[in-house]
Amino acid sequence: MVGARDIARSLSSARKAWQLSHRQLAVRADISEREVRTAERSARVDASALAALASALGGSLDDLLQGRDFWAAPAIALKSISNVIDVADVQGGISRVAPVARDFAALATHMELPDLWSSRGAALGPTGISGPPVEQAEKLAALVRAKLGLGRVEPVASIRSAMASLGIATFYTGFASEEIDGAMWRSRDTPPCVVVNARSRRGLLTAFRMTFAHELCHALFDRPKRGDAGLVDTRTPRGSALEQRANAFAAYFLAPRNAIRRFIADSGLRHKDVPSAQSLLALSLHFGVGVEAMAWHLVHCGYWTEETVLANRDLRSPQFASADDRELRPTEAESLVPVERRGLLLDLATRAFANEQISAARLRELLSLPITSNWKLLLTERHVAPDTEHHVDWAA
Repeated sequence: MVGARDIARSLSSARKAWQLSHRQLAVRADISEREVRTAERSARVDASALAALASALGGSLDDLLQGRDFWAAPAIALKSISNVIDVADVQGGISRVAPVARDFAALATHMELPDLWSSRGAALGPTGISGPPVEQAEKLAALVRAKLGLGRVEPVASIRSAMASLGIATFYTGFASEEIDGAMWRSRDTPPCVVVNARSRRGLLTAFRMTFAHELCHALFDRPKRGDAGLVDTRTPRGSALEQRANAFAAYFLAPRNAIRRFIADSGLRHKDVPSAQSLLALSLHFGVGVEAMAWHLVHCGYWTEETVLANRDLRSPQFASADDRELRPTEAESLVPVERRGLLLDLATRAFANEQISAARLRELLSLPITSNWKLLLTERHVAPDTEHHVDWAA
């Protein structure tokens, strides 16, 4: 049984893990600093204040009442950022996305969806650094492609669909400043969550696909065997061995060496011919990989030199359309939903409503839609019967 002292202890631990002062937490929760201090002293406060505090810390009132350590993994991710990054900016972003990830996981459990992480993803790692990071990355990328049933040469149509088939939840939103590329966290005994920052990399989808693949490497191979884990990826010129491996993994996963060789041969070039700048642009478009990343990938694959990369550094990535960034191209109805709650959660919530597994009130709650919004437009767009009278209630 969770008592007042347990709740107070949870609030205090969560606040400290997020590196927030009492005043900062009060501002975020939109309550008084006195109420924050009172709650942490086990004294009586309104349930609405407790709910506001839990929400500001990335959880819910139910988490407090159930004694869940809802803050641990996202807060661990926060601690990985460098001192030059605005901590408050990242705090706000991760604490906003973390509840979305948990809502998705709870809904998937309620709907009894298959646990793809336990049956597929978890068996692939973790794996420590062994030998040169780039060489190991190529082998790991081939291993994951084989697990997913991908051949040796075809491009990855949707990196996020590939990650979903391994049980990894992905989210795409502007959650931090442009210096942050993405983040990954995993609470003990749960699937990993990955978020990519839509404000980074000049908004290029090809760059975001590389970031998703980079985070896939972290989620599979750079997590501990037990306990909570988290990483925030910042813009660095080279980084640690783990970062080098994740960068190389992303390139080899999206564009394997054999696939590069086949594409170049099909273009009429001989093995010893040096691909041109136009070949680079074509490769970038075919594999959905940014021009800069593909240029350095050609160096690793033995086609270009560093001098060739520098000579072509003014090239820009071609436009690339994919399901991987559909949250940023919403329909009229989808635009009513906060960007981090589009995609995975929106799809699952409307499906649950159509199957009469959740109520209309719960649907609006999951999608952060007030009752006054034109939320039924979503149902019309998705060909869901708008009759809300016979849907069962479900309290998450």
